[in-house]
Amino acid sequence: SGGTAFPLPASHPPLRHYMVAPVSSPARVYGWILVANDEPAGAYTHDDEQLLTALAAQIGHTYQIDAFVHATRTETDARVRLQNAALDAAANAIVITDPAGGIEWVNPAFTALTGYRADEALGRNVSELVKSGHHDAAFYESLWQTILSGQVWRGEIVNRRKDGSLYTEEQAITPVRDAAGEIRHFVAVKQDTTERHRADQELRERARLSALAAAVGLALASSDTLAE
Repeated sequence: SGGTAFPLPASHPPLRHYMVAPVSSPARVYGWILVANDEPAGAYTHDDEQLLTALAAQIGHTYQIDAFVHATRTETDARVRLQNAALDAAANAIVITDPAGGIEWVNPAFTALTGYRADEALGRNVSELVKSGHHDAAFYESLWQTILSGQVWRGEIVNRRKDGSLYTEEQAITPVRDAAGEIRHFVAVKQDTTERHRADQELRERARLSALAAAVGLALASSDTLAE
């Protein structure tokens, strides 16, 4: 009890009796609780003081939880934004599907690889979208058996772009399980290997021609006449 030493607004009326308790956590002070009255016999008891202290501590704990939750959500949002930015910027095409193969998400590299925009791909079955007819049913059956069993499938597939042109891609398909162990998504990471295959074919052709030239040269060198 006493005067108004506590810093109140200038417009606040004088107080005869008051109690002040900090609303705080171990990390910081969030504010104050002030209880006051102007009655001559309105002095506060020790029980009143304990009650106010307990109330302030409870409110401070609530503030601390809210601050933690807010910080955690902010950190999580930032992490998600960073992950999304990394996936969008990835050089490899990335496709996320549901367990039946329906496309749920693609990155810009998928559009660059296949010619299909995200809005054209979402909701469609990935195999129907780019299937080239180059592989038989047994090939796709083996692929699905692998990923539905929870294993990662890796291999090469010849697919078809939106413009009808064919391309070869290396692909890794990873199953994603939920907390109960059920497969909820597949994540496919694709890399165009068409140019590499073309370069390999050219190297093989050059090697074949070089071997043929060497054989002809050897034959000419070991023969007495051109006819031989």
